[in-house]
Amino acid sequence: MNNHAIFKPKGDNPFTPGAGKTPPFLAGREDEQRELGGYVKRLVNGGRGEIVVMQAPRGNGKTVLLNWLKRQCRERGAHVISTVPDEDGSLSADALRALIKGKGGDAADSTERVFGINLRFLQFGRAQKFTRQPQGIKEQIKRAAQKRPLVLLIDEAYRWTGKNRPAHLGVFQDIIDDCPVLLVIAGTPGMLPTIRKGATFLNRVPTLCPGLLAGQAAADAIKVPLDEGGVDIAADALVGIIDNAQRYPFFLQLWGKALWDYADKHGTQTLTEAHAQAVKPDINATRDNYYRDRLKELITDDELRVAATAIADAYRAAEPYDKDGVIETIDIALTSEIGKSKARHKKATTLAEQLVGLGYIWEPAKSPFVHAGIPSLMTYIAQRRLKRQPPLPDADARRISEESRERQGA
Repeated sequence: MNNHAIFKPKGDNPFTPGAGKTPPFLAGREDEQRELGGYVKRLVNGGRGEIVVMQAPRGNGKTVLLNWLKRQCRERGAHVISTVPDEDGSLSADALRALIKGKGGDAADSTERVFGINLRFLQFGRAQKFTRQPQGIKEQIKRAAQKRPLVLLIDEAYRWTGKNRPAHLGVFQDIIDDCPVLLVIAGTPGMLPTIRKGATFLNRVPTLCPGLLAGQAAADAIKVPLDEGGVDIAADALVGIIDNAQRYPFFLQLWGKALWDYADKHGTQTLTEAHAQAVKPDINATRDNYYRDRLKELITDDELRVAATAIADAYRAAEPYDKDGVIETIDIALTSEIGKSKARHKKATTLAEQLVGLGYIWEPAKSPFVHAGIPSLMTYIAQRRLKRQPPLPDADARRISEESRERQGA
């Protein structure tokens, strides 16, 4: 009779991959946490506010950082409101009312006085229109902030297209220097041209760009929670997993969940490369389903697909590229589509901006080069190229990359 108990990890599976879900171990975001924590400290102790922009492609943990920041603010006694812009592009009226209320609770709970008028006696439509007017909001926010520091977190900011957006931003810009109000605007890179229209001061506010994790942080994102559950993982298995996930936070959480489930199901305390290979098909299937959805965004027209494929060819052959290099790469690829038209360069610039808007490529604030949103997505796109599109010559890719380096003094 076997008296050995079957191994079981400690507790439930801590990995919960999904949009905005907090990972069991927030790895590789120490710089962002330190910077955001500094703004909270200054807000609470110094009475001064800030406007902060956070941008990165999907799946890199922007919402996770916002949730972390929310907890930090509440622990320090600040009043926090989280919101996303409404479908019509306006800042949520409920969020504005709740911010001005400044007494806690969710945005939808606010029905007290705004501008001296009791909102309980206003029809919802009238109240919604009224609170969206920037005039008068400034003094209301300042009075509320004197009682308790205020924090407004706006996620999915690419949707913030309403005509009052510049005026609302101006309200915060006017009061942050002497008022404890923190505004954090988060979204995909495509939001930047939109939110900066009519608010050019946003070019000078702090910008955080949480991207792909560094190697050790990617390893810790998986290893630390497994260790806490009593599950070991071999070094070679971990290296292969990081390579497969390409240090993309969402994929790392997928791997963590699958490995934990495998250890639990099979009573395996030490995970090896063979065990990683056993779960890899399911990981790849999930990834490819995700990429199929992304591909649909990139085939809205043939020229956009040509541009995405050309960029994939370029990054396979050499890197890095600056914005001019990206545009030239697309320009070369468009030759077969629209010939040597004078409008070709303008079209290449527009397509480059579209690819940034989709998070296929992006420009982190502290880097002079354009980065891949997810490197393996480029491979997926290149493998599904239009039959008539020839590969970008490697020689051109290397030349454009070298010229990009020279322009940046790298």
